[in-house]
Amino acid sequence: MTSMMWRKTYVSAIVFAVLLAICIGDHFLTKRVRESKELSKHIFAFKEDGVTSVTLVTPTEIISLEKTGKPEEWEMTQPIKTLADKDAVKSMVSDAISATRFGEFAVDQTIKLSDYGLDAPTHKLMLKVKDQPRELTLLVGKQSPESGKLYAKIETEEKIFSIYEYIKDRLDKKPFDLRDRTILAVSVDDVRRVVLARSIKLPVEIKATSEGATKSVPGFVTKAKEEIVVAKAPTGDWQMEKPVGWKGDTGEIENLVRKLDTEKVASFIDNPTTPSRFGFDTPQIAVQIEQLIQPTDKGTTATTQTQTLALTVGDRETSPSRNYYAKRGDGSIVTIGDSLFEALAVKATQLRSKQLFALASADIVRFEIETAKSNVHLSKNDQGRWLFADDAATTVDSQAVNEKVASLLGLRAKDFETDEPASLAQYKLDKPFVRLTVANKDNKRVESLEIGDVATRDNERVVFGRVGGLQSVVLLDVSAADNFDLPKDKFIDRSLFGFDVASVVEASVRQIGGTTFTLLRDGDTWKVQRAEDKEPRRIPNYMAEDVVRSVRDLKFYER
Repeated sequence: MTSMMWRKTYVSAIVFAVLLAICIGDHFLTKRVRESKELSKHIFAFKEDGVTSVTLVTPTEIISLEKTGKPEEWEMTQPIKTLADKDAVKSMVSDAISATRFGEFAVDQTIKLSDYGLDAPTHKLMLKVKDQPRELTLLVGKQSPESGKLYAKIETEEKIFSIYEYIKDRLDKKPFDLRDRTILAVSVDDVRRVVLARSIKLPVEIKATSEGATKSVPGFVTKAKEEIVVAKAPTGDWQMEKPVGWKGDTGEIENLVRKLDTEKVASFIDNPTTPSRFGFDTPQIAVQIEQLIQPTDKGTTATTQTQTLALTVGDRETSPSRNYYAKRGDGSIVTIGDSLFEALAVKATQLRSKQLFALASADIVRFEIETAKSNVHLSKNDQGRWLFADDAATTVDSQAVNEKVASLLGLRAKDFETDEPASLAQYKLDKPFVRLTVANKDNKRVESLEIGDVATRDNERVVFGRVGGLQSVVLLDVSAADNFDLPKDKFIDRSLFGFDVASVVEASVRQIGGTTFTLLRDGDTWKVQRAEDKEPRRIPNYMAEDVVRSVRDLKFYER
């Protein structure tokens, strides 16, 4: 009996396994058939990633491209040997492969290819595909009677079909369209150092006198040479090293680096006949980028090795395009547009962080405010409460101190005035209006800011500041001086009560006129009972807690 039951169970399991295998096999077979049908509707019955070589013939061009050994990388081999734009090549090939065939018919003795423009096609796309011995060629011919379509044929097939006209537009390329137009192949995450040396030439009109007549001729003046150096610290933060030591603005620096990768070459100058005319002997801008070499580059597995990418920007073109000549580290000469030139001509101050303090609020245990009228010295104890350093008996309003510390740390420079002030008096910093100091535990890091009194410039009220230990003068918000002109009195805790709202279980309140009511906490709910009520009634929690909180926040003021 038991043997029979096991035999039935065993047979059922086999049947289930067979049915499951059939179901799975049918699913994948159906999927393959569906994919096969979809591919059969396309010009070519393979996918773009299998293509290893492309030759494009147009009425004016022959362009050959080969896939390199690196993943997804293409190289142009004709008419010039250079790196190709992998995205442009992939897009062109994918559009052609996935295009749909329409109205397909067989070629027999009655068909003349010349009637369809296929004896001398306007465009040819020749593809070599992995694991396929023969090259496959798409021929594009005349306009078909059907609007928006052209006749086409695969050279080795005895069939003619129609394709959408846009396919020819996709194939109508110049070498420029398929070349890699990346200016510098930088990766923002891998860049470790950026050096910008500039001697920008500014256009001017020069008055020239000839034969008694004065006329204006175009010329230029060269700005003083300057160098900007920024480097990424091990923490990942950017630091400016030149023209002044200062924290870098990560967003601005990385946007500048990113532009070198995302901005495109405006034109290529492949066979320069007079290199001296490009202005590289006295460049306007010289860029050097140090970035990590990734493991796939040059076969190395090290991630601490760096490579240097260089770009030298010379004079501006005199042609209508008015782009700028640029030479890359490999010696190739290109032109770049206004957008990139302006980005590389950025003011050094724009790459500096406007943040004035590096300490975090939670790390600060000392806060000092020094003015001509008073000094306030505050320190935080181990319990996180603020105390007056010279008056332990007076209670400090810790919330007021924390808010003012947060306000100080959030203060930002509006602009950088000068790094070498000739005189501090003109900024009213020779005798600061207020000096603010913060420090962490054991004074391991002390930071300070001096703020001058309100000054007037160009009929506007302005306030300047100077970070402790540095010469740099910054422009601050005009309210900064008044916001931190705070006497000790502003930080005294004047609370009448110090209880925690959450700990209150009962509160009795007598209103003007003699009316009284009592608030009672019952677990997670609040109830109220007036003198005339027999039983307390429930009220919304927020109403009861607002009353208790209002009592807790009452303060006293001396007359």
